[in-house]
Amino acid sequence: MLQTLLADRFQMHLHRESRSESVYRLTVARNGPKLKAAEPCAGEPTADNPCGGFAMDIRGLARGRNVSMSQVTLSLSRIFMRVVIDETGLTGAYDIDLSWLPDQNTFPTLELPPNSALAPDAPNIFTAIEEQLGLRLESGRAPVDVIVIDRAERPSEN
Repeated sequence: MLQTLLADRFQMHLHRESRSESVYRLTVARNGPKLKAAEPCAGEPTADNPCGGFAMDIRGLARGRNVSMSQVTLSLSRIFMRVVIDETGLTGAYDIDLSWLPDQNTFPTLELPPNSALAPDAPNIFTAIEEQLGLRLESGRAPVDVIVIDRAERPSEN
């Protein structure tokens, strides 16, 4: 419906294609995963009870309850604004608590507030993922599906 609206209103034409892009690959660290099996949770997801999802804070805190690895990679993709690919081979649901000191790699488009949630010696996100979750992020390139706008015009007046 949104594509139809954009096509009608803005004469927008687009197509999908695959391009080689910078990505992060999420793998199991050398000493193995340190993930906690999910405990049952109930209720609607909120920041205090992220049951079935994540609650993130730009101060470098992320909590996930009853989440899959695909949800972990999606959340990490949002943090880095880069595709994160799950290559862990892990299945199941996990409870995740992650804390790190934000830097230019995390939330790159946001102006970060003074970090009052963590000690100044908190690890960067790459170290935190390895130490706290037993996982590792590796930079690389991979085919990524993108949407390319071929044409768009100013909308006509109503």
